[in-house]
Amino acid sequence: MFYGLTPIEVRKLAYEMAVINNLKISQRWHDTELAGVEWYYGFRKRHPVLSLRTPEGCSLSRATAFNRYNVNNFFDNLETAMLRNESFGNGTRVFNLDETNTMTVQKSSKVLAVRGQKQVSKVTSGEKGTLVTTCYVVNALGNALPPVMIFPRVHFKQHMISGAPTGTLGLASPSGWMNSSLFVKTMQHYIDHTQSSKENRSLLIMDNYEAHICIEAINLAKENGVTILTVPPHSTGKLQPLDVAIFKPFKTAYNAAIDSWMMRNPGKSFSIYEVAQCVKEAHMKSMTPANICSAFKCTGIFPFNRDIFSDEDFAPSEITNREISQHVTLPEGEIHTSTRSTMAQPLNQPVTTSLQQRSSLTPSTSGLATDSVEIDTPTNARTLAVEMSIDNTVDTEHFEPQLLSIPPNVFNVNHATSSIPKDRPIPVLSTTSLTAKVVETDPSLDQKNIASTSARPLKIIDTQAKTFSGPFDFRGIPKAAPRKSGRAPRRKGKSMIATDTPNKEEIERRHQNKKQQQDVKKTKRKVLQSESSEEDDRQEKKNEKPTKKKRQRQRKANMRNISYSETSEESSDISIYSEEEGCDDGEEEEVIDPDNFISLEATPKEGNFVLVQFVAHKSKIFYIGKVIRRRAGTDFDITFLRKSLKVKNGYRSPDVPDIASVPLQDIKLILPPPTVGGTKRQQQVYKFNINLSNLNMR
Repeated sequence: MFYGLTPIEVRKLAYEMAVINNLKISQRWHDTELAGVEWYYGFRKRHPVLSLRTPEGCSLSRATAFNRYNVNNFFDNLETAMLRNESFGNGTRVFNLDETNTMTVQKSSKVLAVRGQKQVSKVTSGEKGTLVTTCYVVNALGNALPPVMIFPRVHFKQHMISGAPTGTLGLASPSGWMNSSLFVKTMQHYIDHTQSSKENRSLLIMDNYEAHICIEAINLAKENGVTILTVPPHSTGKLQPLDVAIFKPFKTAYNAAIDSWMMRNPGKSFSIYEVAQCVKEAHMKSMTPANICSAFKCTGIFPFNRDIFSDEDFAPSEITNREISQHVTLPEGEIHTSTRSTMAQPLNQPVTTSLQQRSSLTPSTSGLATDSVEIDTPTNARTLAVEMSIDNTVDTEHFEPQLLSIPPNVFNVNHATSSIPKDRPIPVLSTTSLTAKVVETDPSLDQKNIASTSARPLKIIDTQAKTFSGPFDFRGIPKAAPRKSGRAPRRKGKSMIATDTPNKEEIERRHQNKKQQQDVKKTKRKVLQSESSEEDDRQEKKNEKPTKKKRQRQRKANMRNISYSETSEESSDISIYSEEEGCDDGEEEEVIDPDNFISLEATPKEGNFVLVQFVAHKSKIFYIGKVIRRRAGTDFDITFLRKSLKVKNGYRSPDVPDIASVPLQDIKLILPPPTVGGTKRQQQVYKFNINLSNLNMR
């Protein structure tokens, strides 16, 4: 279940089991709270089937996401898609797409060295390497399409794929990863090589990577008869053929090709321009019909087999498997005699019930005859009896499943049911009201006395030691705690046929919502950003040490503008508005109270200047802006002004337009038309015939 025990944990477990069962142990065990090393080696010798292994890391998401529900959902969608077209069912038009990383630094293979040498090294082309993404598409009949290679460059050059497999498509992105725009080209590459159309449809299976399910690629696929089926998240290691059995031999052959190149070119580093020829060598060795057909068979895709995975494959996901309440419909004629229900206990926990709880239940005598249950156990073991009473009536309103569990011993149970009438169904333990009690048996008690009448409770005789507790008794199987309530809901990935209209519309809706959120982030203004912060940023840029080319350009600009600098030097420190000039018509300015705004008498129109209020950290901040347009409803698009530091009560437009959407309730006042100066510089500053000194203006 991916929760293996280290040797230290095994020794701790042995010590706990010895203490719980009151076994005589050495004092050293009590001092260290560990079983001795000698016991550990002896335990290994007594159980030669056990070995010490180095486990491969598996993320919690992969361990829990591969569960029965997700896998059954995938195979349901696969079956639905295969029934739509005959060529899907016979595998001729079933394809799988996925990417893998082809790095410029290889993982070295094993080399011969002198026994006992402490360090064995092999030269690689670098420390980390550069990523080149290689995308492959394979067919269920054993064919492979020419790959798509994405290089970490802004612009693609044809010589980058020199030596690649014939028909390879070369692309470029700054990061070297697949993105939405490149996947549209990849989809067109797939359509061209498979000749997909509405008359010659194909089924493409791939993962839920965001770039794969972009709306542009889905529209292109649907227009050309391509049905896209996605694999459940974190399940590609089991359900995707390329990941299961193809990319591993491909990587091995690719690393061997780089090793060979390094041997042929000593002293040279391996770059992205040599990746293509190594990909070709790996392609010829790994993309064989045998490997591809085996990969599709191992995943159960072709031939179609939804039962390809066993309980052992789903065991890790049982850690987070929670109980779901069930409702059972009673058959006609059943009489309800008990309303008591209890929670289902885990399969590894024995059921214990108090005598008072047992006495409150009335066993049904509706004809269930009990016979002896034979259990094969060692003859020298002590005896254990489990007494059960079965009530066939269930409360459908308050029913919860009840399970009887016995610690996992090795035994065979043969339950004789010949005395049960044929016209009456055998009760199922998980849908009956059941109680159990552990009692110690008398040696003189035999099986005839145990099952003498049908009215007596069913008794199971187990000759296993009754007082010995195993690891399942005091530790049990790892189980996750209940999920926390009150969490914000998160959209979960799932397997789906992405080209179906409902799923396609949902993807398109998410794409539009995401685009709107990105637009809002771009236009969202920084409420607390003041004019002084902008001045500080400009000053920091001025203080930065210029490069040689910048100094030369600045020197030439200074020479051209020297005459202008001399003429404007004296007037640079003079305020734009002089005291005599003024900007009003002699009228007394109106003083605004921030706590007593009068409701707007009219709706703002395009071109009006308005006063907008923002609330940040329980304080009111005000901005002046100009209405650009009105949106649907009561929202307005406004471009905001900034308070000038040089001109008193002056406002100017910022270098970068500051535009945001504002609701009507945040617009507190429609300002009078502004006044501007006569010169070109003065026309960039607005002054309003209103007193805003009481407001926290920005």
